[in-house]
Amino acid sequence: MTFNRLPPISEKLTLRYIHQKTEEIIGEKNFDFDSSEFEDNLDFATEYWTGKKDPVPVGKNKGGWPRPSRTSAGC
Repeated sequence: MTFNRLPPISEKLTLRYIHQKTEEIIGEKNFDFDSSEFEDNLDFATEYWTGKKDPVPVGKNKGGWPRPSRTSAGC
């Protein structure tokens, strides 16, 4: 996948998980931008939305993210 049509991305990003029915923010994660990790996560999401991956449950009380980040060791 190429990203040449995307605008420049900030070095600091915030990822928000929002409940699709209540629109409540379930979780938030701040991190430094890493193009390799971004591409991995985008590939994962694309495969999910195209039906090539099963959903990964994430709930307010589960204390986890859909997929561990390579930069989240020790979290």
